[in-house]
Amino acid sequence: MSLDAATAPPRISRGTLESLVRKELRRKQSRRLFLVYVDYPTSQFSVVLEDEDEGAGSERYAVSVVACPSVLAVADAWEQFQREGERTPDGAPRVLVIATDLPAAEIGWSLRAHAAYMSTIAVNPAELVREQFGVRELDWRLARETWLLDALLAAEPQHGWDTASPGASRGSLLTRDSAVAALLAVRLGLGSLDGGGGAPDAGAVLEWSRGTGPECFAALPEAERAGVSAWLAEATGPVAAIVLRLAELGRARDAVALGLLCTALDARRGSAGLSDALLLLGALFGPGAPSAAELGTFAQAAEGTVHRWITATEGGGDRTGDLRSRVLDAVTRAEALAAGYPQLQAAFAASATLPTGFEARLTAFAAALTADQEAHSPASLERAEKAHRTLAGHRLAIVHPRRLAVAEMALRALRWLHTAGTEAQPAHVSGWLSRHLTDLGWLDRALTVLYHGDPDPGPDTAAAEETAAAYRSVYGRVRARRDALDRSFASTLAAWTGGEDAPSNSGTLLVEEVLDKVAARLATDTGRPPLVLVLDGMSSAVATEFGERLTRRNVFTEAAIAPAAGHSARMAAAAVIPSVTVYSRTSLLCGARQAGGQREEKDGFAAFWRARAGREALLFHKRDIGDELAGGRLSPALMSALPGEAVIGVVLNDVDDALDKGARGDRTAWTLENVTHFESLLDAARSFDRPVVLVSDHGHILDRSTANDVPTRTSSADKSQRYRSAEAEPASADEILLSGPRVMDCGGTLIAAVSEQVRYTARRAGYHGGAALAEMTVPVLVFLPEGMPVPKGWTALAPWRPTPRWWSTLPVETDASGAAGTPLAAPVPEPPKPAGPRKSTKPVQHEALFPLPADDAASAPAQTAEPVKNRDAASVGAAVVASAVYRDQKKFVLKMKDEEVIAAIDALHGGDRTLPASVLAEIVGRSGTSFDGFLANLERLLNIDQYPVLSRIDSGRTVRLDFDLLAEQFSLGRIQTGQL
Repeated sequence: MSLDAATAPPRISRGTLESLVRKELRRKQSRRLFLVYVDYPTSQFSVVLEDEDEGAGSERYAVSVVACPSVLAVADAWEQFQREGERTPDGAPRVLVIATDLPAAEIGWSLRAHAAYMSTIAVNPAELVREQFGVRELDWRLARETWLLDALLAAEPQHGWDTASPGASRGSLLTRDSAVAALLAVRLGLGSLDGGGGAPDAGAVLEWSRGTGPECFAALPEAERAGVSAWLAEATGPVAAIVLRLAELGRARDAVALGLLCTALDARRGSAGLSDALLLLGALFGPGAPSAAELGTFAQAAEGTVHRWITATEGGGDRTGDLRSRVLDAVTRAEALAAGYPQLQAAFAASATLPTGFEARLTAFAAALTADQEAHSPASLERAEKAHRTLAGHRLAIVHPRRLAVAEMALRALRWLHTAGTEAQPAHVSGWLSRHLTDLGWLDRALTVLYHGDPDPGPDTAAAEETAAAYRSVYGRVRARRDALDRSFASTLAAWTGGEDAPSNSGTLLVEEVLDKVAARLATDTGRPPLVLVLDGMSSAVATEFGERLTRRNVFTEAAIAPAAGHSARMAAAAVIPSVTVYSRTSLLCGARQAGGQREEKDGFAAFWRARAGREALLFHKRDIGDELAGGRLSPALMSALPGEAVIGVVLNDVDDALDKGARGDRTAWTLENVTHFESLLDAARSFDRPVVLVSDHGHILDRSTANDVPTRTSSADKSQRYRSAEAEPASADEILLSGPRVMDCGGTLIAAVSEQVRYTARRAGYHGGAALAEMTVPVLVFLPEGMPVPKGWTALAPWRPTPRWWSTLPVETDASGAAGTPLAAPVPEPPKPAGPRKSTKPVQHEALFPLPADDAASAPAQTAEPVKNRDAASVGAAVVASAVYRDQKKFVLKMKDEEVIAAIDALHGGDRTLPASVLAEIVGRSGTSFDGFLANLERLLNIDQYPVLSRIDSGRTVRLDFDLLAEQFSLGRIQTGQL
């Protein structure tokens, strides 16, 4: 644009001049002289011009700006430019910009002929912005905000505004809000959380405060800072204004932490100390502190931001560690700041986000654990339950899962003490083994976690010791009861072992019968060769962890033999005596009582399967499993055998080895990843459609002695970790004399340790060979790969079915008057009986497998199925079926039976929202295409307006129910899910 009339030249920013030069170079790249009618000082800078051809690169131009008040100065500048050449020493093309207030007519044609347009260029910032954004019009408000036009021109990205920000897309009109949003994205890296290009919300501003953006803001010109602050305050509210104030003070990185401190204002609202708290905390925000209302809004935004980070950690993934660190950094900084305000400690302790609040809740929970500990009253347990719910409701509970797990195990142990710990004792060995696998093994698991205490106690040593003392108290009380049960079992075991022909008449599953009565039967009923995984030393406590993990993956369905009467549960076998590898594992793998090593196990395993089922069988021990060559996890021999028809047995020694070599503390907790080759073998079983029998040869106990403890003294010449010969001292109160055909050492008579405190050898991490329940119980778990139907005579075990009620059930909340209120969590539901008879599920008539004696039935865990009609009318499924919305939906799906709908919803409720499809099919009494049709109709019933109340995930292997949507769609109010 040329200028012919004399007017006052505008004073522009460097960014505006750079933008002008960049634009004109795109148009007039052959020109090296630009006469610009502006007020600008002599200076030098560079501009980079991108080539219009994609991938062709860019070129840097060296720009010299010379202020020329006269025609003579203009001529002199041009001559000097020509003498120096058109390129710099490093080859960059040079450009001369003459800033002058001379009208074009006063500059001679001899000079103007070399200039772009052969005239003086007038600067119109609004026009430049319009061209940069590629729009036809600008919002009329932009012309009134010089700071914004200058900022946009100065901040233009190298590739242009159309690709720099979602808010700067080309169109007919550039609005003020879009312009500022684009400026913030490029200048400060501040945008909306969803990346949509709109105004950032309070959460986005707080996220931004953690980076380098606040430093960039503090470095902006004053007019631009004021303009950005005003716009953000208008678009986002007081949170943005506060954060920008902190940025100017150099304290923006503390924004989230300061917001968390401001929760103290809410905690003290209405109290006499509110003004004092406002005065103390307001001083952190510099002169002209925000109002109480503004700080309250700021506190809510900070809490919401931290809560969003915390929630995101639950999803796992690569960012979990970063998000957890982000949360801990914020709350730790808040704690450090809070330490300077002892007057507000009570308010900070009431916070649902600050660590002080978490520690206060943990201390309160610890106090509830030890209150009225001798009374065992329902009220004392309810106080502990309520304190735990309060603790679990703290925002940081998700960030401290290991600390919360210890608290949860303490509560579970206390529940057991109040409920299951008072049950009548079994009268027979079979009842004891069943109880250990379905109840006491879970307790052992809880005690293991509880024994090691809080893994990350807070800085308050006194409070940490209170918590530790409470955990010790619960552990000691439960351990005393648990030890008494071991002594009772040992007495029953001694009578059973010494009885005439006791094993064959007792109905107890023996370790040497597992191959015959479980593995071989499974092979016959499924028609597929099983993978027999022997995890040496796996106790019932460890088996419960593995069982949870395997079914949680939803690629296996746990199954159990369905007896003609009684309940279906995991199976437990009795180890031989002594419960050591050389006897018990060899007997397991040979299918008969036998002592030996790996050679005897291989030969016996192959001989059993040839004789019993006419099948080939291969057994792999530790050295046979792994591939010693690079590039493989499993050995070639094992990999070549897995696709075939031979029965495969694999012995994994990780548990036994770890205990033998000193694994202590948290390393005594087991996951699939802790066991070498475990996951690879499971994946192979699934790939080759093999059912899995997971079994042990014996269990173990963990070392609970102190460093100064010494082995129990004995003059017995023949002794092992937990048993000794009987020719020396008689059995003490912590030992038991065992004699009979199942005693395979010491001439058929030995003394075995019962108490955990007894050992006869040097200290290790754990022991076996004694007569405690944890050593004598052999867990037997069966898993079917996804897609394999549950065979006749077997039943699928829903994930909650092996879980004792005290592990997850929460009591009914009571109000101040003591009247029962709404259940805080639904009890773990029992699967209903099928709605109608199914010809396809009539079990094959097999011999009864270790039926419980009549006097043991009462002591067995209550797991029996309950008819739908007798279920609690207040169940979630019943509430749905009783609703008016359901009745309206039912008009369009007439064939659905209400009993089946109730069963499915309650099963999913008890299953923590998801269940394997095969398990749900078993529960509702459907199979194959019949179940597929049922599920499709259930989706039509529940998914009102296509909202995904019911959905299938994991490629259809798993069914999920969204309880929040269910409650909303069917007007049920708030639903809480039991913790499994």
